[in-house]
Amino acid sequence: AAATPGWVEEVDLTADLEVAVAEPPSATAGLAYLLVDRQTRLAGVRTERYSRTVVRVLTAAGLEDAAQHQFDFDPEYARATLHHLRVWRGGRWEDRLEDAFVSVIQREADLSRRLYDGGLTVLLLASDLQVGDVVDFASTVEGVNPVHGGRYLEDLALGWSLPLAHRHIRVVGPAGATLVWRAFGVDLPGPQVTTTGGSTTWLWQ
Repeated sequence: AAATPGWVEEVDLTADLEVAVAEPPSATAGLAYLLVDRQTRLAGVRTERYSRTVVRVLTAAGLEDAAQHQFDFDPEYARATLHHLRVWRGGRWEDRLEDAFVSVIQREADLSRRLYDGGLTVLLLASDLQVGDVVDFASTVEGVNPVHGGRYLEDLALGWSLPLAHRHIRVVGPAGATLVWRAFGVDLPGPQVTTTGGSTTWLWQ
């Protein structure tokens, strides 16, 4: 585990944490997303992708989903870092990363033919969750497949089947860089673009 990278812009959820647990919008909605955050720092093959997900447990049916967190990376060209796995309960954060079950699983590209693609899946399971808890998980994967020649390409989901309070997408690149983007299925306004200190930032929130 390591601290959140300095280039990451922290999203403040203080006001959301104090909100009482709402009634689930449907019988199948066991949890609600407070934040889905994806931030990327463009640096060629050393590009970093930071991910943070914060969920609130609404019912007992949502406990299992809230406890599980996973992400993929390929150790041939990338490395993964865990930042935190914490739970908001009783007005304070509890660190759960040291007590979590952590497993690294070989990712299989074609199980029936026993083919492997070299990638790994990191799986974390938090313990002792309760209805009303807020679970906050963050990680970074540094390094991208060199076959892309240092170019950046990514697709990011905007639609959720469960309630989502905040969607935060931020890309940081060198000043003068051009980012071409397109939204599918939604009317998405253009990003807020700022250039400071030799870097350009594109932000959707």
